[in-house]
Amino acid sequence: MTQKSELFEGGNVFKGPDKQPLTQRIATADVEETVAYIEKITGLDFTKEKDLDDKKPVKWLGTTGRKEDPDGTFEKNSSGDLDLSVDANEVDKKTFADKLISQFGKENVKLSGDNVHWKVPIKGDPANGFVQADFMFSANPKFQQGSMIGGQGVYRGEHRHILLSSIARARGMKYSPKHGLLNPQTDELERRFINAIRGQDTAKFTRGIRKIAESRRPKKSFEQNDTEE
Repeated sequence: MTQKSELFEGGNVFKGPDKQPLTQRIATADVEETVAYIEKITGLDFTKEKDLDDKKPVKWLGTTGRKEDPDGTFEKNSSGDLDLSVDANEVDKKTFADKLISQFGKENVKLSGDNVHWKVPIKGDPANGFVQADFMFSANPKFQQGSMIGGQGVYRGEHRHILLSSIARARGMKYSPKHGLLNPQTDELERRFINAIRGQDTAKFTRGIRKIAESRRPKKSFEQNDTEE
């Protein structure tokens, strides 16, 4: 059964006594050096494997390192936090969190559901301010990396999730950006979904909102696999 998680993404976990955020947005230009610092501290790799389409690291989720707009405004060339994918099959969340807490203290590391949050100095230097890093643990990291990539153009990632959730609900299922299609009663992964994505690139399976809206292949695949069970 999958674990329900409280949503703390968006850079709002760490707040002072006055409830003001202790973290800030991070410029796209500063993401790579900041992630390199994170890799040095954690011993994990977040950059080697690149997406075939945008050439960005697949473990950078959401808009992390992807907001680049020629208008030059900070809002369109920065992210509210760093969303990083972690394979729960290879890394124990509690051990990972305890290591960070031992180095940086409980006030700078928080846990919620499947996630660990860390108040990270930008580019490894507190003088640059801090950004919230969300380490998002998933037992199905490849699906998570595809489904939680940032949106394109006028469509955000959340729009894609709303569309997929609506399609799943109409078919009597529940959609999870981290896990895929679930049984709404048990929260267990749907066997139909496992069969439907077998042999497909799950990163591309959920990426384009226009392709999802126009494509009939997912529906056909589910119907075919229903008869194969």
